[in-house]
Amino acid sequence: MRGRGRSDYGPFDGGRWPADLLDPREPSSSHDWDPKAELSLSRARVIGGCSAHNAAFVVWGDGRDYDEWGVPEWSFDAFEPYLRDAERTIRTRRLSDEELGPWARAVREAAPEAGFPVLDDFNDLSRPVGAAYLPVNVDRFASWNTAFAYLDAARGCVNLTVIGDALVDRVLLDGRRARGAGRG
Repeated sequence: MRGRGRSDYGPFDGGRWPADLLDPREPSSSHDWDPKAELSLSRARVIGGCSAHNAAFVVWGDGRDYDEWGVPEWSFDAFEPYLRDAERTIRTRRLSDEELGPWARAVREAAPEAGFPVLDDFNDLSRPVGAAYLPVNVDRFASWNTAFAYLDAARGCVNLTVIGDALVDRVLLDGRRARGAGRG
């Protein structure tokens, strides 16, 4: 990480998050594991993970991919309610035409001439081909990452300890309940 920054800047309202991690207009590389990697391979080294430094787009992927995993609990139909709940929690919204620049509006307007229908919702998997604005997780002019969406509400819990700058590669389970995290 450049400059050995922190991995936990506390809650959103604490005002300690770096501006580049909050700016939804373009991805940040200040907390990237490998700042030299191409953008599509970028991974964040900060609480909130990639949601803290990406371009704030919310894309579900193709529903057929979920189904092809061959695990009934992870089929698209089983997983869709969780995707919709996550969209609400991370404050996903669809941008209006007025919020976009002329280039984005021109692409959408040209789509029918190129044979693509205009979609209201990019993540409407019943219509897998078309042109739509990407939904974004932006609130209060900031990228609304998973740390703000999920962790901030729990930071005051007595049974939670947040440790920044800790490398973790496994979650320690007691049945279905997480009891810790570790390495190795």
